[in-house]
Amino acid sequence: MRLRGFVASACALAALAACSPDKAPSAQPSSPAPGVTSSAPSVSPPAKPSPSVSVSRPPSPSPSPKPTPPKPKPTPPKPTPPPGTVLTAKGAYLQASEDENLTDPDPENGCEVHDPDLNDVACGVVAMPGGVATWITGREQHNLPGADEPRIVVRIYQRLKNGSDSLTYVGIGEPGQWADVTVRTGSLTGQVRDTLVVIVTFRGSGTYAGYDLVTWRKSSPLKLAAHHPEGSHPQIYVRSKGYVSYYEADYSDGAPNCCPHSWKHDNVVWYAPTFRLVKLKNVSQPPSS
Repeated sequence: MRLRGFVASACALAALAACSPDKAPSAQPSSPAPGVTSSAPSVSPPAKPSPSVSVSRPPSPSPSPKPTPPKPKPTPPKPTPPPGTVLTAKGAYLQASEDENLTDPDPENGCEVHDPDLNDVACGVVAMPGGVATWITGREQHNLPGADEPRIVVRIYQRLKNGSDSLTYVGIGEPGQWADVTVRTGSLTGQVRDTLVVIVTFRGSGTYAGYDLVTWRKSSPLKLAAHHPEGSHPQIYVRSKGYVSYYEADYSDGAPNCCPHSWKHDNVVWYAPTFRLVKLKNVSQPPSS
C-alpha cells in the first residue's frame, strides 16, 4: 500500500510539472526514483546512413577528330606572254651554202683578199661568242648573159678548228634588184657581238630595205635566226642596248612619196630562244641617229 501511494504522488507531481507554463519540459529523461525500475524502452541513437556507393561508368570514348584536309596549293600566276610576234627566217636574203668553199684566211692582207672572185669588196672579221665569223660583200667580176651589171653578193664564213673558213650562208641579188648590202655587228641576245645584221637595200623610187639576223652564241652553231621584211625609205638602227629599231615611211594617209606625214616604228628584241617583232606607235620623224 505504501508503495502504491508513493507512486501515485510521484505521478501527480510529474503531471503538475508538465502542465506548468513557467517551466519548459526538460529534454533529458528524468531518472527513475530510487528503487523504481523504469519500464520505458531505451531509445538508441538513430543509425547513421551508410554512405552510398556511386558506381562510375567508364567514360564513353570521344570520337576521333576528323583529319584536316590539306590546303590546296595556290595556283601560280600565268606568266605574262612576251610582247609582239615571233620573227622567223622566212623570206631571208641569205641561204645556207651548198658548197663548203673552204678558204684559208690571210691575216697579213686582211679579209679584202679573202674572196678574189669579187670586186668592190667590203668585209669584216668578228670574234663572236661561238667562234670567229668573216663576212664579205662585193660584186661578181662578170655579168650574167644579158645582164647590164654584175650581181651583188654577201657571204658569211665560220672559222673551223683547223683554221680554215667554211662558207655557211650566201645571198645573191639578181641584176638590177639589190642596190647595196651592209653588215653591222650587234649584241642582241645578251652576249657581246653575238649577232650580224645583214641589211639589203633595193633599187627603186621607194628605196626599200630589210635585214637578216645571224647569231653565233656561245656553245651554239652559227644560225640564220630571223628576217625583217623590207619597207619604204627605212631607217635602221642597231642599238647598243640590245635591239634593232626600224622606221618606215607611212603613206596610208595619201602623203606624197617625198614627204611622209608619219613613220611606222618597230623594235626587234630577243626573247630566248627567238627574236620578236614589237610594233610601236607612229612617230612624226625618225631619230637622226
